[in-house]
Formats: sequence, C-alpha cells, structure tokens
Amino acid sequence: MDGDGAAALAAGPGTPTAGVATADTSRATNLPSSVRIEGRVLLPGASDSTQLVAAPGAKLTLYRNQMVDGQATTTKVAEATAGADASYAFDGVPGGYYVLSVDVTASRFWGSHVAFILADAPVVRVTVPFWRRP
Repeated sequence: MDGDGAAALAAGPGTPTAGVATADTSRATNLPSSVRIEGRVLLPGASDSTQLVAAPGAKLTLYRNQMVDGQATTTKVAEATAGADASYAFDGVPGGYYVLSVDVTASRFWGSHVAFILADAPVVRVTVPFWRRP
C-alpha cells in the first residue's frame, strides 16, 4: 500500500489527510457552475395510451444529492409548476447530482415519479412520463 493509502487507514474513516482525496461531491471541478434543468411532464392520452400528452399544472420538486465531508446529504433546491404546455425549468443550479420528484395531489390521477439527474452540461433536458393508474 502506498504512503497516502496507509495514512488514510491510520487516520481512520472520515478523517481527511494531506494528499488523499476526500469523498466530497460539493466541490467537483468537472461540473458546470450553473445549469438549467428543463423539460416537460407528459402522460398518456385519454383515447390512445400510446400517445403522450401534456400534463399542465404538475408540481415538481428538485433535490440535490451530494457528499459533504464524507456524509450523504439531500437538499431541497427549488419547486416549480409545469406550465400550460407542461414545461418546467430550474435555472442557475450548480452542476451535480439531483433527484426530480413530481408531487402528487388528490386531484391528480397519475402516480409519483422520480428522475435521477446528472447535471453535467449547461442545459439538461428531462422529460417526465407518467402512466395512468387503474
């Protein structure tokens, strides 16, 4: 084992040592500093379930997943409501790992959906499809 690996083991878990990379994704250098996550929320048409149609008014919540000092964290970043054409956007979020959740209310007939997103480009497009519940 090299010197850095031995130092990391000797220091114990979760203890950063000089020259040893920590498991911290909050400061990744290869991701954009600002990202736009955009897309549409779609569901099957009433007469043809193979054709997806817009789902305006869907409630979306964006959460950021990251490792900070070796600890997994999930932080609520923003909420949005899909527009008349079912489009949504989250502007200016830092690059990284996200979970996009569609909130379900009693007036909505589609099930919950979660999308896992790697925001590694200036614009990331995510279409959220749903299926009607029986």
